[in-house]
This record gives sequence, C-alpha cells and structure tokens, in this order.
Amino acid sequence: IGNRAIAAQLGVDLLALTAMLAASGGPANPLVLFYLLPPIIAAAILPQRTARLVGIASVACYSVLLVTYRLALAPRAGAGLPATDLHTLGMWSGLVIITALVTHFVAAMAGTLRQRDRDLARAREVALRDEQLVAAATLATGAAHELSTPLATMAVVTSELAVRYPAGTNPGLNAQLGVLRAQIARCKEALSV
Repeated sequence: IGNRAIAAQLGVDLLALTAMLAASGGPANPLVLFYLLPPIIAAAILPQRTARLVGIASVACYSVLLVTYRLALAPRAGAGLPATDLHTLGMWSGLVIITALVTHFVAAMAGTLRQRDRDLARAREVALRDEQLVAAATLATGAAHELSTPLATMAVVTSELAVRYPAGTNPGLNAQLGVLRAQIARCKEALSV
C-alpha cells in the first residue's frame, strides 16, 4: 500500500470519527482524543509532509465539530462563555499543540530511523560484496598454489628428459620438450602475477 492510500484511509477515519462524535456529544465527548491517533500513525509511517497534512486534517475535523456544536447551541446561549465552552476550547488548543508536536517530532524520528535502515542496508551490501571478493581471492590463491606444484614437477621432468635425450639423439622429442617447457614457463608467469 502506498503513502497516498494510507493518507486517504486516515482521512476517511477522521471523517468517520467526526460523524460519530457529532452524533454523540460533539466536542465535549471525551473520545475527541481519538483525533490524535491518525496524526500519530501518519507521523510514524508516512513522510513528514504527509504527516503534517493528516495533522492539519485532524485539527480541521475537530474545529468543524467545535464550530457546528457552537452554532447549534448559539440560540440557547446566554451572555459570556460558559465553563464548558472554556473547557472545550482548552481541549481544542491542547489537540492543536499535541498534534503539531507529534507530527513534527515523531515524523522526524521516523525519518531518521528510515535513513538509518537505508544506511544499514547499504553497509550490509558493502560487507557482503567485500566477503565475496575475499572468498574469490582466497579461491584464486588456493588454485594458484595447487597449480604451481604440478607445474614445478612438469618443469623438472621435462628438464630431466632433455638431459637424458640430448638434441642430437632424438630431435623430434627435444622439439616437443621445448614446446612443453615454453608452455610451463607461460603458466608459471601467469600464476606469479
């Protein structure tokens, strides 16, 4: 699921919460604290900009709930602000402040954690590549060592054959021994690099 789908689902959740709260006491309902959940979730899993938008949407939904509640009570209200209105406005202010703090700090921490995870994944890839290089170098060193012993043996045998059968006695064999010695020297040179 992409970030847009998650943000859209959180928006739908905010609208559903607003509808439920409007039907059950409005902004005075103690469950208005659930307006904090979508911004917290967004801050934890979405990019900071998107988390801020979800936080703004949460505050906007609560503000709409508060305004519609006040308008519904306006015909019955007397002069001044009753204590329940002060409490409700205090709850609104608290929600705004907490939402701003949560979306800022939790989103920043989540971003830092995501960056750390990317850095760790990169470090693991580098370590794995280095391990593979070391394994390949170890294999090449072992193969060079394993080949040098038979090549040394072949060099000794061809030299002994050249001494045992001088060029004048068997010229065809000496020519073939010369080819073998040249090939052995080439292989030794390749292994010494």
